[in-house]
Amino acid sequence: MIVGERREEMHRRWICGGWLLAALLICGGVAAAATSYFVRLRPAGAAGPRATVALDLTHSDEASLNRAVVLSFARDGAADSAVVEGGPGYGDLFAAANPAESTTLVGEFFYNSLTVPFEALGSLTTFRLNLTEEGPVPGIAPDEFSMYLIDRSTGIPYSTADGLGTDALFAIDVTGAAGGELSVFDPMVFVAPDTLTLDQGLAEVLPGPAATGRLRLSRIFPNPSSGAVRMDYDVPPPGGKVSIVVCDLAGRRVAALFNGTRPAGPASVTWGLTAVGGKRLAPGAYFVQLRMAGQTVVGRLVVVR
Repeated sequence: MIVGERREEMHRRWICGGWLLAALLICGGVAAAATSYFVRLRPAGAAGPRATVALDLTHSDEASLNRAVVLSFARDGAADSAVVEGGPGYGDLFAAANPAESTTLVGEFFYNSLTVPFEALGSLTTFRLNLTEEGPVPGIAPDEFSMYLIDRSTGIPYSTADGLGTDALFAIDVTGAAGGELSVFDPMVFVAPDTLTLDQGLAEVLPGPAATGRLRLSRIFPNPSSGAVRMDYDVPPPGGKVSIVVCDLAGRRVAALFNGTRPAGPASVTWGLTAVGGKRLAPGAYFVQLRMAGQTVVGRLVVVR
């Protein structure tokens, strides 16, 4: 959620500068590649805070038109009807009466938002998210989908380890590749194969270690791969301890590629697809998890014979 002056400044710049699991999502009669996630919010305490769930879709590329579809929304808290800005949005899954089966947010404008105000968030809120994967044309920033929890008494998002200072819980850059680039910020956690979960008291969330940008996993190449792969990534200032691990679809660690300190700037690691014990990795899909200062970036690697 880009709030206040930050949102206005980004909008001015735009005007002046004028997986996880693959699925099929039917949008307007056309089959489009999509990524599906299950989101679970379980703050400490039975009542939960008075908060707003905000889902933002930032749209930069006129050649693509991505959509976020929210399904299977369930909660034990007291929620009001959703509010859409930009958009448009179709289907009121969140209506207090006669809800639809889903809500679709279409990224037609620079800034598009779906917010759900809660009088009390409750002890458990869940929903399924499907996000289309239309990548940008070269030289244009990708669309980005992100999620926030906002304190309704202050209008300010609860703090996370988001290095951009926008306090996102997670962000997905729609690169055109399966899953795009998923960034998850403490206290939210990625649980393989497709779950994003928050399981603690929001009022106790503190800002993560100082970082003046986001950790990026810019490329896994080649992918799919039958031999060695190279992973290029960018470390935000001021640099720090970085770890890179590979997990299977059940979340079991199969290889540790790096665990040490990196300065700010581009870096890379090359891996010969060998698992713990020196055995060759079996064909299949795997997650690459890059972590630093409370930020976790998740990419998908496919190993073939």
